[in-house]
Amino acid sequence: MVIPGRALRLVPESQGFLCQNTILIVKDSVSTWQRGLFGYGLSIAFWMPLAALLAWQQYRIAEEEHLKVSLASLIVLGGVRFFTIALLTPPIFWIAAKAPIGAGNVVRRMIYYLGGFVPFVLLFAVIRWSLLPPWYPETQQWGHRTFAALIGLTYTTFGDELVFYLAVVIAAHAAVFFRRIQRQELEQMALKEALTQSELQTLQMQIQPHFLFNTLNGISSLVRSDAGRAEQMILRLSSLLRRTLKQDGSDLVTLADELHLAEDYLDIEGMRLGSRMSVRWDIQPETRNLLVPQFMFQLLIENGVKHGVANSRGQGWLEITSRQREQALELEVKNSVNGQTSEGTGVGHQNIRTRLSLLYGSDARLLFQRGDKIAVATLVLPLLPSITSEVRTKPVREFEPEMRS
Repeated sequence: MVIPGRALRLVPESQGFLCQNTILIVKDSVSTWQRGLFGYGLSIAFWMPLAALLAWQQYRIAEEEHLKVSLASLIVLGGVRFFTIALLTPPIFWIAAKAPIGAGNVVRRMIYYLGGFVPFVLLFAVIRWSLLPPWYPETQQWGHRTFAALIGLTYTTFGDELVFYLAVVIAAHAAVFFRRIQRQELEQMALKEALTQSELQTLQMQIQPHFLFNTLNGISSLVRSDAGRAEQMILRLSSLLRRTLKQDGSDLVTLADELHLAEDYLDIEGMRLGSRMSVRWDIQPETRNLLVPQFMFQLLIENGVKHGVANSRGQGWLEITSRQREQALELEVKNSVNGQTSEGTGVGHQNIRTRLSLLYGSDARLLFQRGDKIAVATLVLPLLPSITSEVRTKPVREFEPEMRS
């Protein structure tokens, strides 16, 4: 399977493919008032169950001490108290997000937050006093809303509210820290993704000049000896380049598209080598719509022609196979290696292995075996079907050395 988090740039949207596992950082489109409502809803949902729990605890303690208390009154009193704290919690989270305590401002910000406790207590007393009159536990009765009652409510709840205030400030800074870590991880993943895509593009750019050089080298060998055929090869090359430009920038294409690119290339090489080269195709139909890395199979075919068939003393051959085995797609290129074989620099195979690692991790591999007369290169890829309902392509034909009219 493909590495999670890898972004695979597929063929253009006109061909119906989708890009998966792409990390996207988008601007939040939720309005400010919607975020505010969500924050208050979350705060109330947190504090109110706690109010009910503490009210029940107080009721059980009073019963054990044989005190006459009303559970309903305790629930109402606790509910109003914690509802007031719930109303004051989101502003503290907002302030912490705008002005968090950081490495360079620890002392100054801590002084600010300690000073912020004063308006917190005053606001708590005013809101609590506005919602319900004061409660007198000695008489188990509600009192009257007076200014003296407001002052009394302020200093009698001072200690408890300090604990709640510090808890909210700490929780707000923990949330800020968590969001900061999460943002840094997303940015690091996005940077890693960009570097991976840049490396993939660099590797692909190494393949394209390799492919173009081999083709132009074949044309140059015919310019003086057979100008007419060289002209036909140039026309075929223009058609081939037009096809590659349509897939420019794609990491994955269908095997059918890759095979048609190989057909065009082998047409050109067939004009140069003539009867010295024969090609056999063995393509399972169910593999044609599977996704493969662009130009990778093509590069193996090029190597088979350049280092095998073109160096043969007599007639050389190339066998191209695709088959599906269990959960893997196998793409194989066999070629004759009669005579002196060009060893090459190994850049092509190293390029392929690096791209496979970037795209699939350890789920794909390149195998290569070379004997006295046969060389076999095999790509083993995970199955990645395209989601197009139908890929309209002609079947791979038997290779014809001469140019078709």
